[in-house]
Amino acid sequence: PADWGTDKTYPIEANFDLLNGIDFKKGCFVGQETTSRMKRRGTIKNRMLPIAFEGPPPAFGTEVLAGELRAGEVLSGRDGRAMALLRLDRIEGANLTVDGRPVAVERPDWVPATAPTD
Repeated sequence: PADWGTDKTYPIEANFDLLNGIDFKKGCFVGQETTSRMKRRGTIKNRMLPIAFEGPPPAFGTEVLAGELRAGEVLSGRDGRAMALLRLDRIEGANLTVDGRPVAVERPDWVPATAPTD
């Protein structure tokens, strides 16, 4: 899939854990050790989240900025919405921009504000 770069994104960053797409009792998948460690330690730093914006969608890989700090990157978009891989510690309460345009994170209600610990 274009949004989920299999060589760049861990399944947990793509919210597979929140959609019951990862069995933490079963092993043997690419990135399993790192994914399991992120879950156990609660160190999920990035998540794929939808963003909203005005105008045409930003290009794949365009930086999302929180002030001067890189907060993530745009993956794919259409009609005022896009998916972005975002750093959770940089998006809460921040004024986010892409190419100088304001964007808003539209966190689904099933995505917690913090990493799940169960």
